[in-house]
Amino acid sequence: MKKPFVHSHSALELFELCPKKFYEEKIAKSVPFVESEQVKWGLDVHKALELAVKDKAPLDKRYEMYQEIVDRVSSVQATAYTELKLGVNRDFQCCDFFDSTCYVRGIADLVLDYGDKIAALDWKTGKQKHGSRQLTLMALLLFARFPDVQEIYTAYVWLQSGKLTPESYKREQIEELWELFIQPMKELEWCLENNVWHPRENFLCRNWCGVLDCMYNGRRGK
Repeated sequence: MKKPFVHSHSALELFELCPKKFYEEKIAKSVPFVESEQVKWGLDVHKALELAVKDKAPLDKRYEMYQEIVDRVSSVQATAYTELKLGVNRDFQCCDFFDSTCYVRGIADLVLDYGDKIAALDWKTGKQKHGSRQLTLMALLLFARFPDVQEIYTAYVWLQSGKLTPESYKREQIEELWELFIQPMKELEWCLENNVWHPRENFLCRNWCGVLDCMYNGRRGK
């Protein structure tokens, strides 16, 4: 039996950037994943912050610039969850991240549960960008996980600058917010069912895309 596809923010983001790139990287796996120094740094920072908040582990000297963030988080009167795995089924009801019925999943870097409200933070080690779609999906998964919570505050924490870009969501918005994701998820599923993956020209094509046989790739044939 074919394993059903599970949606996520990263998968939808890649698919909308370029369906062909999505197929080659995620389905055919013809483009090997290369862990860049930036990616490795991001993973290491996430792990260091997780252990510092969850286990009170001291930060390595490489990450000591983030001690103030850890101290502020540790001082709040809330239940903290680190790297919280979240999932919903096709009815958008809470399910386990690894459940066979999981339809959409995500991982929240830090969730602070105040009882009647939730604060969720997403650590970002790269340069600040616009858009809050990942926060929206995180909020939807959290509403399913915490059914009594009426309002969720989220934010990207841009660790390079120390700035936050916050967004807040209310439970009555749930249906409206899911509409932002339903259409792209249906389009991805149509491509999966029909095995049709058209390339879409984007900012990575000229120098950075690993799909070298694509008509838009600037390094094609080199």
